[in-house]
Amino acid sequence: MIVTIIGNGLSRESIPLDKITSSIKIGCNEIWKEGCVDYLCLGELDQFKDLLQSDYAGKVYYRY
Repeated sequence: MIVTIIGNGLSRESIPLDKITSSIKIGCNEIWKEGCVDYLCLGELDQFKDLLQSDYAGKVYYRY
């Protein structure tokens, strides 16, 4: 099994998410707006509030 953890900073802008073929993808923060992750990790309350108002149905882990 291959797991890829995807950040969401400026350095990730040039990486096409649809080209990542690992069996499990874990994304951070607002990457949920682009879809394509199996697990989402949130670190900011504002991002969590935005997520609750969306139709995102994936698994979410947060620190609050």
